[in-house]
Amino acid sequence: MPTKFETLSMELYATAFEPDSERQKMAIETWFNRAIEVLQAAVETELRSYLSNYLERLTTEEGRQSIARKFRNYMEKYWLSMEIRLTPLYLSRNITCRTVEPASSEVRATTVQAYDNMLSRIEATETAKLVALREEALSNTNLASVSSETHDDGGDWSEDSSPDRSPNDDRSDAMNPNNDAYQSAMDNHSNQMNPNNDAYWSSRGR
Repeated sequence: MPTKFETLSMELYATAFEPDSERQKMAIETWFNRAIEVLQAAVETELRSYLSNYLERLTTEEGRQSIARKFRNYMEKYWLSMEIRLTPLYLSRNITCRTVEPASSEVRATTVQAYDNMLSRIEATETAKLVALREEALSNTNLASVSSETHDDGGDWSEDSSPDRSPNDDRSDAMNPNNDAYQSAMDNHSNQMNPNNDAYWSSRGR
């Protein structure tokens, strides 16, 4: 009969969602020490459960002979082992499992909340990276625009070149997927990341 350690599982997951590295190390060490105590207490039960059928059959001569023949075939092929692993729940549905310390609703809620907090931090970090990428593309676009205007011999005046427009207006355009400036900024960034494009080398002062 397999044994499930629901509380230990939830507590192990919770250590992965700790944002501070030092506190995470302490949490893992704390979990390890508690897991050792729980597992040591469970080992005797597991061994007795595994050997129960064997012990019962030793009460008769026929049973002893049957065990002897079986073990003779096993002795070169099988070794006693112990395995600790995470097992998918669907594999346990058709197997009777002894549950040690079933996880309470409080433990589950705490672990889920820890995960949600980490997910929010991950999403915030990814958003910040995207914004920084767009800001860099916009900055490079503005530099290219200034360079072009410096060498401009003349041309038609357009609304985009109005002196009333601020850098924030340009930034808004470059971050708006529905604006032509957005695609221009993305194309410029792609060019500067492509070694086969002249913009790649010019952006690096070459």
